[in-house]
Amino acid sequence: MAKQKWGERIHFQQRGIGATLAEGRLRVPPNQREYSWEASNVEQLFDDFNSAAYQQTAYFLGTIVLTRRDDGTPEIADGQQRLATTTILLAAIRDYFIHQGQERRARSIEEDFLQKINRRTEELTPQLQLNVDDN
Repeated sequence: MAKQKWGERIHFQQRGIGATLAEGRLRVPPNQREYSWEASNVEQLFDDFNSAAYQQTAYFLGTIVLTRRDDGTPEIADGQQRLATTTILLAAIRDYFIHQGQERRARSIEEDFLQKINRRTEELTPQLQLNVDDN
């Protein structure tokens, strides 16, 4: 674990959950609990998404707290359940598009939010990597 340096600042950004997933590879550290949301939690998040879609102004879905590992990889300190559930929803939408024969739309979701190609190794890298038990 990296030592905190005195004088480091905490940075806040207002951004959407999609932008957070699209930004880069996020990891759930091993000490975080497993994915544990029940159907009621998922339904509440989807209701929030529905409400946000019809708002004329920004809609607050909750705080996501990220820290950085020594290698610069963002780790999720808070917000894992929302990010994981959103990723599951995006994968289901991608699969729906594939089933409908809409490959370009499916590929767009895949490339923007779910996984990227590591240019060095040419391997697919997930945008969200869960802890050992959930991954």
